[in-house]
Amino acid sequence: MQKYLLLVFEAFNAESIAAGIGIFILIVFIAKGIRVVRPTERMAVERLGKFERIKDQGITWIIPFIHKSIFVNITEQMTDVESQEIITKDNLNARVAAQVYYKVREDDSSVKNALYKVNDYRAQIIALARTTMRNVIGDRDFSNVTSKRGELSKCNQNSCRSRSFKDQTNCCS
Repeated sequence: MQKYLLLVFEAFNAESIAAGIGIFILIVFIAKGIRVVRPTERMAVERLGKFERIKDQGITWIIPFIHKSIFVNITEQMTDVESQEIITKDNLNARVAAQVYYKVREDDSSVKNALYKVNDYRAQIIALARTTMRNVIGDRDFSNVTSKRGELSKCNQNSCRSRSFKDQTNCCS
């Protein structure tokens, strides 16, 4: 019995234990840097806080603790806009709720601009839609607001598209 224990202890000397720990740390370091970018996303990579590159779909590797990955969804997204009281041209109150459809364009410069040129592009798109909705409905009579919803929607959509953050996002409707 003592012979077997001696063989086991000889097999696990300090050098083999240190090598095993080193290999384990290396495997964890490599695994921590693996990122999978889905086809519906783009990934911005920052090195020590400074923008480095945009990665398309697929598997990529970043240096852990040095690089940071930020994912941006490039599919069309829908957001509810809170209902609000709007005064029409003939001084009547209309309670209006809306939905905004938007998407970040797929090219690298649009993804970069959506992340770094505005503070929060989602919140700013919602604020733009609310403001545009107030302006469009405020310029119309209450009877036009209730009867011509399709026309109002198109007018709101065109106004949002013309001001949608320096060509980085699309207001879809």
